[in-house]
Order: sequence, then C-alpha cells, then structure tokens
Amino acid sequence: MSREDDEIQVLGEKTTSRKKIKKLCFLITIILIILCSAGYLIWNKRILNNTHLKNIPETQIQVMHHPDSVHNCLIDITADTINDVPLTIFKLTGAYAQLTIGLPDTTDQQIVLALPAADVRKDKLNILGDFIINGKRLGSGKRKEGCVLINQGALWLGLDQTDESCDYCNLHQASMFRQYPLVINGQVYSNKLKGKSLRRAIAKQKNNEDIYIVTSNQRESLHDFSEALADHGFSNAIYLPGGDAFGFYHKNGQIHYIGSSMDYIYPNSSFIIFK
Repeated sequence: MSREDDEIQVLGEKTTSRKKIKKLCFLITIILIILCSAGYLIWNKRILNNTHLKNIPETQIQVMHHPDSVHNCLIDITADTINDVPLTIFKLTGAYAQLTIGLPDTTDQQIVLALPAADVRKDKLNILGDFIINGKRLGSGKRKEGCVLINQGALWLGLDQTDESCDYCNLHQASMFRQYPLVINGQVYSNKLKGKSLRRAIAKQKNNEDIYIVTSNQRESLHDFSEALADHGFSNAIYLPGGDAFGFYHKNGQIHYIGSSMDYIYPNSSFIIFK
C-alpha cells in the first residue's frame, strides 16, 4: 500500500510540474506577444513621423502664415484662349486656402474667392469621396482619384489612389477632398465624364506657389478643357463643380459672382475658400 501511495504521490508531482511549466510557458508567450506588439507600434509610429508620403512631398505641404487682411492676398484676373478654348484665369498670390462646410459669408471681405469643392449625392446627401476637415473624416470613397490637400493654408494637388493622403490628414490634422484629376505632371488625365458644360478647375504650376482657378467661358468637353490647361503650362489641375454653381470673389472691395445657381447647395455642401 505504501508503494502505491508513493507512486500516486510521484505521479501527482509530475502532473503538477507539467501544469506549472505549461502555465509558465503560456505567460511567457503572452508577455512576448505584448512586448512585440508594443515594439511594433512604437516602430510604426516612428516610421510615420519620419517618412513623408511618396506622392506628397513635405516641402509642398509647408506652413503658411494666415494673412492679416484681405490685402495680403493678391488676385489677378486674365483671359486667354488655348486651342479655341476661351478661359478666365484667376491667379491668387499669397492665398490662405481653407476647406469648409456650408455656404460662405459673401460679406466677409477676407474671403478673396470661394467655390464648391466636393460633390454631394442628391439622395442621401452624402459627401462623395474621401473628405476630411482638420483630421476629421466626413466622407469616404476613391472613385475620383484627384486629391486636393490643405495643410495650414498651403495647398497640394495631385493623384492619390491609396489612403496616403488620408493618413497624412490624420497625422497632421489637415484637410482634403477628392475630385476628377484633369492634369497630372503636365499630362492630360483621361476621365469618363462625357458631354459639355461650363468647366472649372483648381491648378498649379511647377515650382510656383501661386494658386490658379480656371473657368471656361463656354461649354467644353472635359478632355478639351483638360488639354487647354496642360497646354497653358499647368503641371497639376483638379476638377471643381462647374456649370453655374454658386461661387464668388472679392476685388477692390466689390463682390463678383462666378456662378449664381443655388440648386445644389445642401447643408453639407463644401467650399474651398481662399483668404
């Protein structure tokens, strides 16, 4: 009987030891997982903070000082005809760009120019495409590959088929919206939009901080309008809602309307304004 007791006791000790070893291995595994996860998060955050977006050079998203008054931003308006496409070109020098929701105050003399930005669905009234204001997402979707990104008043135009611009906005509390790309790196970008309409675009030239708003003076196809922008010398241009959509600018203390239609102004309609 004593031998049996001894055997039972020995077996019990082995079972207990195995349980302790398994429990210890399990705890060690959990600790290693936690440490590895923490290390990855720290490493990933460091990479995000030190790696600039491939398509969005940091030098182009530079900090710009807010103008003290409307006189700090110069607006120059010229007319040109490219490939039989008559254009009106608004050149903004020293402009502070801003993305807003809701109809801008037309009496605000600090607003040099304001135009609709992102499109809105007529049924659910959702903003179409990725739309972020100061890091807060208000819309999603990548059907339109053109991107207008704003960081502290500075403006970047380009092509983004990924989440890079969204990640940038989240990291820097920046703003963005999507529209059709018209000209990318000096080349016309093909779009499926058909028909003719009064066209608008926001454009920039290479190595030039000025911002350009370009409108067609007659109904044009999107391809002909894009081709005229590229031939004029714009390196990047993004579509803006055209037709007679409401927009305005101030010059010499007077307000002028680029469009007067309020048909598609909703509570969540967005505007890009320049101060």
